[in-house]
Amino acid sequence: MTRQRVGLALFWIGAIYAFVWGVVVSVRLDSLMNTLTMAELSETRWAFTGGWYLTWAYALPLGAMVAAIGALEP
Repeated sequence: MTRQRVGLALFWIGAIYAFVWGVVVSVRLDSLMNTLTMAELSETRWAFTGGWYLTWAYALPLGAMVAAIGALEP
């Protein structure tokens, strides 16, 4: 696989990752945060110290960095 194809693949993987976690999951998380209290939310997998929440929180920066690395490949 050439460097250009690897760069293109990295770009699309990062862009799709950022879109799915940053936009699609935000819709679901927004509905949870509007309907549950803080105590109820901490009992779900979206608790603020849980893995799902942290994955969502870092999705956009991580996806953007991977996409940028892919775009910078010659």
